[in-house]
Amino acid sequence: MARVIGFICLTMWVIKYNYFFIWYIVNGWSSHLRFSFDKCTNYFKIAVALAVASIPEGLPAVITTCLALGKRKMAQKNVIVRKLQSVETLGCTTVICSDKTGTWTTNQMSVAQFITLGEKCTDCRTFHIEGRTYDPRDGEIVDWTCFNMDSSHVQLANGSLVPINEASRALLLSKLVEMSAKGLCYLGLAYEEELGEFSDYYTENHPAHEKLLDHSNYASIESNLVFVGIVGLRVSITSHLVFRRCKEFGALPLLRQIGILSKPGGKVFYRAKPKHKQEIVRLLQEMDEIVAMTGDGVNDTPALKFAGIGVAVGIAGTKSFYLDLHSYVAKEASDMVLADDNFSIIVPAFAES
Repeated sequence: MARVIGFICLTMWVIKYNYFFIWYIVNGWSSHLRFSFDKCTNYFKIAVALAVASIPEGLPAVITTCLALGKRKMAQKNVIVRKLQSVETLGCTTVICSDKTGTWTTNQMSVAQFITLGEKCTDCRTFHIEGRTYDPRDGEIVDWTCFNMDSSHVQLANGSLVPINEASRALLLSKLVEMSAKGLCYLGLAYEEELGEFSDYYTENHPAHEKLLDHSNYASIESNLVFVGIVGLRVSITSHLVFRRCKEFGALPLLRQIGILSKPGGKVFYRAKPKHKQEIVRLLQEMDEIVAMTGDGVNDTPALKFAGIGVAVGIAGTKSFYLDLHSYVAKEASDMVLADDNFSIIVPAFAES
């Protein structure tokens, strides 16, 4: 709108340029052309008078009051607006970009499948788990690094231990691909025979207590593990999905489950890093889109700050300092906060805006 008004004003100035200059006619030719400050001041006064006459004096106060009332109604729907002008921006939004974890999911997982090797290294046993349970004790596992563990032996179904070979690795990797194709996350389970029972390792009476306290022993412990099996975890989805920080095979089934990719031809952004999210927001803005970005962590902060309106989610239900810190950073970079992490309330928030 500002560009259109500026273009109209410039066009009118070019058409009426003679009202801002004075000159003399000498022998039929114009000479002594110069800018007339008096004429310019006169027309400026006329423009100000017309603006004052056409624009109500209380318009700024009325606009501020309307935005404040909208902010209050949105707060009743658990949408906390941190910047008043965001109420208007949200109503003009044309594209919503969203993070996955904590935004589209509930940060809860349930065991859906368990895979172990059979009595031979060339076959597998698959156990499908029916029903779902969300044990709060699962929250005790924080930042559990298991991707760098390299087992040297594998336990078969009859309890015997055999050295793991390339055929066994290839078989297990194929099962991982199958799990990803079903939209499952997976966790490999292994143990170290010398450590004994792992449930009470933190007590001083445990024979491996001193060994586990020394971080220098971790490399040797993790290099001689006995592989037990793979657990497939089902992610609890609350709504839609755009950015997916996982393998492509895991993103596609979830998108189809939600209903976004019901037909072939859609594009999925997976393994999206912070710079990738910010770049996607920038490209959309170059296409004259009004972009809203939702996120719940530090990795979403650049895109939240860069977007036309940043919406922080994942604030409720955090149970650790690590998660609280991530949510706090996202909240500080955002313009709005979804207090109850319910992404669906963005729709009534749009209507209110």
